[in-house]
Formats: sequence, structure tokens, C-alpha cells
Amino acid sequence: DALGTIYRSGMRALVLMNGLIDIARLRRGDKTASNSTINIQKLLERGITQWKKFHPGMLVEFEMYNDAGTEVMLGDEMLLAQLLTSSIALVKGFFEEPAKVVVHVASDQDKLIFSISCTGPKHRAASALDIEMHGIIGSEIIKLHNGMIRQADESEVEAEFEFSLPMGANALQPAA
Repeated sequence: DALGTIYRSGMRALVLMNGLIDIARLRRGDKTASNSTINIQKLLERGITQWKKFHPGMLVEFEMYNDAGTEVMLGDEMLLAQLLTSSIALVKGFFEEPAKVVVHVASDQDKLIFSISCTGPKHRAASALDIEMHGIIGSEIIKLHNGMIRQADESEVEAEFEFSLPMGANALQPAA
């Protein structure tokens, strides 16, 4: 038990340090996005796998759906996986275990709509530091991809974070 506590504490410290470094790099413009073709299903799997890596042993059930009508998108795969990981952490921060996270991708005209939601027993005191950190990282990566935050809600029964990203060639073009 003691070794597990030490390991989880070390992982928590690593997540916080990485988050602070990412915020600084994103805000300074040190992180830039490349434009490549990404398999959406693999992107969802990668984001979930990254979250699980930094939250070992947590009782979280995952569901993922791609109803976008396309299997691929344009963007920076590494940054978008980080965005998904951060979005999962953001919504999960409001709930204790056991929890359920649903990642859903849909389309609306020329945009992909990503919706990440979590349900479970309400957390008594969600970490304001985690919520703020993941919110900043997510919003900066969304900006880099010329997208926008559509919704960020939290209630007694569900937390949801929804954002849209351009589907086509303008995914990483500067906004007009």
C-alpha cells in the first residue's frame, strides 16, 4: 500500500510539472502544430491510453464513439492526443471512482465536434489547480488548431467539455 501511494504521488507530481511546462511552452509559442492526416479512432485510443498511464489503477470505464462520418482528420496528432488526455482529466476531476467517461466525435458542416463527458459519484472537492491547468492546456491546443470551445459544464450528475475543430484543409490555417 505504501509503495502504491508513493507511486501515485510521484505520478501526480509528474502530471503537475508537465502541465506547468506545457502551459509555459504553449503561451510562449514554443509549441507549434504540424498538419498531418490522423485516424480519429486511433487518436481517441491514444488519448485514453495516455490518461490511463498517468492515472494507474483508477476505476474508470471508457466508451468512445465516432459518428463524424469520416475516419480521418487533419491536425497535429501528438497535440490532439494531449488535448484529449487533458479533456478527460478535466471532466474526471469532478467525480470520484467508479466513473464513466464517454468520448464522442460528431460532425457539424465543416467541423468535428468532440464531446468528453464524465459521470460518477460527485467529488467533494474537485482540485481547482487541476481544473484550471487542464482548461488552459486544452484551450491553447484548440486555438493552435483554429478550433473553439463550445461548452464546459459541470453539474451534480455530469461534467462535459465540448470543442470543435475544423475538418478540412483550414485545420491549422490562421483564423481570418
